[in-house]
Amino acid sequence: MTALRALEPAASHSVLSADLAEAIDILGDAVHRTGPSGARRVPSAGAVFPYETLVLCQAVIDREGPDWGLFRVEGPAGTCSRMGMSPAELRRLAAALPGSGAEGCYLILMARPWLSIRKYGPRGYLYTHLDTAHAATNIVGIALSSGTAVLHAGLPAPAGAILNEFMPFHEPHSVIKLVRSRACAGDLIVTAHAETSVRRTAQAYDFEAQAWSSIVGPFQEQDQSSAAAEPRDIPVLNLPEPAPDMALRAEWRELSAARRSAKGFAATPLTGAQLAATVQALATPLPTTLGVGCTESVGRSAVAATVIINDRLELTPADSVAITRSARLVRYAATTDSMPEDATSFVAACMGQAHVGHSQAFVLLHSPPGLVGPGAAGQDIRQALFRAGASAHLLCLAATREHLAISPIGGYDPTVWARIARLPGGTELLYLLALGTPVAESGPPRNDRAEKAIAHGES
Repeated sequence: MTALRALEPAASHSVLSADLAEAIDILGDAVHRTGPSGARRVPSAGAVFPYETLVLCQAVIDREGPDWGLFRVEGPAGTCSRMGMSPAELRRLAAALPGSGAEGCYLILMARPWLSIRKYGPRGYLYTHLDTAHAATNIVGIALSSGTAVLHAGLPAPAGAILNEFMPFHEPHSVIKLVRSRACAGDLIVTAHAETSVRRTAQAYDFEAQAWSSIVGPFQEQDQSSAAAEPRDIPVLNLPEPAPDMALRAEWRELSAARRSAKGFAATPLTGAQLAATVQALATPLPTTLGVGCTESVGRSAVAATVIINDRLELTPADSVAITRSARLVRYAATTDSMPEDATSFVAACMGQAHVGHSQAFVLLHSPPGLVGPGAAGQDIRQALFRAGASAHLLCLAATREHLAISPIGGYDPTVWARIARLPGGTELLYLLALGTPVAESGPPRNDRAEKAIAHGES
């Protein structure tokens, strides 16, 4: 139980690559650095951030090449390490990725469910995919300000198999293909630390292996192969009459830096116009292959939004129309005996998270019946979680733009919220977001951040 992997001798490489230099900057701005608010650019349940960010690109390494290199990028300083894969393996990986070719580079997200599962138990797997979807969505949004970027949900099976040889107990989550449209202004030489390949095996007391086999493995076994699809600009939600909203993409980088998850709300009422402008961001189109393919599978992984407000919030007809283009709108009377919703009941329905009692609106993201059960495939569930996490991130950015406070909520009572939202039986509830007006924040952290899970010797 105390055995740690021995430290490898320190070694480094000099890497000349404009693609890698820009990818490190994009990943820093999208995921790893903190913004002016002091918060990381993306939310994560319990501040766990259960994923790895990789870059596959052409590079001249130690004055040899150019050839493909695979690099792990982490930390606010953009620490870079070169993974120990052979040139032949790297070429096979590049050939297996969508739109493979010598031009451009790939930003790859590998989810590591154990990091969340060790803190939250089985529901940590849900949080892993919501958190990683936040990251993938923010990466593609930041990347679009530098060139052409396309978001692919999931990785082709051959590419995933190659990566899993070197990263056991990681799920291939998504890949963003980036093609630069302008010259990189910074230093093109990157120092990358050398990594040796670590091929871990499932041992009797390997808790990560046990969690993988009991929680993640069954989803892997349900996977079905799907044909490759051409990317297109589409909203991540399944909107009946999408009215594309491009405004968010123009301000993405600034909003990402200013975003934070609220742990309190003020009593000042929000306006209908603020709420409508926030919800309207759900129609933001992203260049993606998400939802393109088998119609039946897309139906199972469809995600919709319900906006829940009390009857004291005034909406103009224009506000109502703007909201209902992207979501269902449900009002509740806060004082009726049939639906006694007040601050106390909302707190109880969110597992004791006291700050939600002062919020003034909620957005519930949900999938129709059939997502879980007979006939469901693992990729359907993961795609639905991808849609929910991506939609939640669009709401976080839009709320920042509209000067609203927003708090993503992963822990809640689905029975209570299905009743409040008046959803049909069997609806799968995926994510909840509370909105209100900002307040100066101080004091202890939110409940889920009171004790961060930290394990020694893990990488």
